[in-house]
Amino acid sequence: MGHPSGKPSRSLPALQGVAEVLLTQGQIDDAWGFVERALKVSPMDSFSLSMKAEIYWRRGQVYEAVDTMMVVVKAQPKNATFLFRLGRFLQQSDMLDEAYKYFQQAKEADQSFIDPRLSLASTAIDLGKLGEAKAEIDSLRGKVSADKRFVLDEIEAKYHLACGEVDTAADLALSALNYHRNSFTLSLMAKVEVAKAERANADGMSVMAKSHRDTAMRLLQEGLKDYPQNVALANQLAALEANDLY
Repeated sequence: MGHPSGKPSRSLPALQGVAEVLLTQGQIDDAWGFVERALKVSPMDSFSLSMKAEIYWRRGQVYEAVDTMMVVVKAQPKNATFLFRLGRFLQQSDMLDEAYKYFQQAKEADQSFIDPRLSLASTAIDLGKLGEAKAEIDSLRGKVSADKRFVLDEIEAKYHLACGEVDTAADLALSALNYHRNSFTLSLMAKVEVAKAERANADGMSVMAKSHRDTAMRLLQEGLKDYPQNVALANQLAALEANDLY
């Protein structure tokens, strides 16, 4: 498409390509400029809108990110990547029922796409669907690549914790945290520390209980420093602060 002035405009794929590279490099403001230019060429282009949603998310504009991805998914209801991205935003916004629904849809759209299946198992645990989570974990065990193996270990730790198997969960969670300190591993390790605090408190070891609780607080505070837009982490910290038993 020609530019009104007679000068050639940059093509949509070229604008998107530059925006995607800048987004990968963390140059959010520069990426935004190219996304906006892409949307001037094609205002309802799903890929451009998806990148815009990602930028909103990274800026902490949670509602704008979710609303934009809703538009994308409405236009492309069978696109597993878009369904997964929306599910991820909802999961980290602590809207677990909605996230679960979109992870399911992403799985149905593409069984070979591992990320939504991992997220589906994780969210199922949060919702108390332990049998479904276990089945998904078992199904994925022989399918995940080496770099996703640690993510599956994190989810297995979360499963064991939900089943009350604190020590097994602690070993897996610590291994995952040492491999990669992100919002999920920090949240998970904090949950393990809270479970240890509750166990110590029940055994009358109040000093040890307080130590575990303080560790959980530090982990969550670290997570929120690095991921300030993560509502689930904020809610986890608020719940721990409100339940000051140790």
